[in-house]
Amino acid sequence: MIISIELAAYVSALRPFLQSLPSPFVWLAESSALTRLILSDRPSDVFGCLVELASDANRLGNAAYAADNRSEAVSAYTEAINQTRHALKARLDDAQKQTAHSILSIFLANRATALLLEGEGMDAQRALLDAEAAETFFPGYCKAYHCQWRAHQVLGNADKSRSVAQRALKNLGLDTWGELREAWLQPDINDSRDSDARSGGYGAGSGRCFIF
Repeated sequence: MIISIELAAYVSALRPFLQSLPSPFVWLAESSALTRLILSDRPSDVFGCLVELASDANRLGNAAYAADNRSEAVSAYTEAINQTRHALKARLDDAQKQTAHSILSIFLANRATALLLEGEGMDAQRALLDAEAAETFFPGYCKAYHCQWRAHQVLGNADKSRSVAQRALKNLGLDTWGELREAWLQPDINDSRDSDARSGGYGAGSGRCFIF
């Protein structure tokens, strides 16, 4: 189901009801991005459209994060997360489910990273919830542990931050703390942004996770 762009003002009010409907019902809000996808020569299946829309929103979030704009980054990552959750309500094969879970983990960790930006509006508790969810969807995702570790540090939970690091060592197949630190500080080679926007890890006091 596609909600007409003429009803855009009512999407927020309709969202709770539409999201409560059982699978395989899936809905989309009409947008210029969706129109471009449907009119393009690429397949216009619901899953593909949602993944494209989610990826577009994630890129906007990355740009906002690079500019230290927490509110815009969180808003964009939230849109990416919502679109991916919509995709998971469609009838998907195993490969599509795995893809959706992986990218949902990335978008959740990205939102956690934005919430951990230092300054007014920093929300370590909410970031922790996102990072824990990211681990659930993709236990092999290094950044999910990194953001949990950072959030626990901000919240003053030293024991819990050490527990997260130990779990990361086990689940990521690493042997030493040095290997874990190196993994946490390694920028993502698949990131298409320029080097300034995707600077790697964070140093003491900088309070940054990195964006994938």
